[in-house]
Amino acid sequence: MSAVVPVVLVSSLLIGGGVVLIWFRGPVSRWFSAQHGSTFGRRKSRSRRAFNAATMILVGSFWILMGVMALTSFFTQAT
Repeated sequence: MSAVVPVVLVSSLLIGGGVVLIWFRGPVSRWFSAQHGSTFGRRKSRSRRAFNAATMILVGSFWILMGVMALTSFFTQAT
């Protein structure tokens, strides 16, 4: 039982990160560039990229935390 927990956690981390990457590269990035693409100049493209990366990291870590908490509560109830 204890050997299953790290495998499930690592796989959920990988799946969550992949889902967030795919989700952000699709409609969200298109919407963000449509909203702010014309107002941002060439000088601010670096900060916009950093902002996109920071939001992606925050959302991804939030979903990963939610998955880990759900898994731990499930395993503590199962035992």
